[in-house]
Amino acid sequence: MADPSLNLAAFVEAAGADLADAQGSIAGANLATTAMAVSEAVLEARVALATRTDGSVAVETVDRKTMQSLGDGARHLSTLTVNFVALTAPSEQTTATSAPKMSRDDVVGTVAARSDVQRLACILGPLNFDAVHVPEAFGWWVSVTDELGRPVRQIMVKED
Repeated sequence: MADPSLNLAAFVEAAGADLADAQGSIAGANLATTAMAVSEAVLEARVALATRTDGSVAVETVDRKTMQSLGDGARHLSTLTVNFVALTAPSEQTTATSAPKMSRDDVVGTVAARSDVQRLACILGPLNFDAVHVPEAFGWWVSVTDELGRPVRQIMVKED
């Protein structure tokens, strides 16, 4: 029987390609103005995750019928959330959007104070935070990793 799962990297790459195709369709439409663009998209799916023998992560979708049959077991499924952010070339950035409104320490503090991140710290131990300002998305991209460098959260913090 064929393996019904899909490599996680291939899944995210395919979703990103679909988003790029959609963006191209918008930009190429005669009715669209140049101001109309997809700058950010979120894909969220309830899936079963597994580690393959080669160490890669596999994603297997779960249909509604299976979810209903699982009952309370459905809480053991993972919610896979992928954020896609469109970026412009550095030459296209303006100085107004390049300067962050929040400091890196404030952003990291905001993420570290989240209840889900605090719970992860209780389970996994000390966490590492890497915050990168993304002016095109009007915010910061924060990667949270455990002591072994494994990603445990990736969060977009919007600047107001």
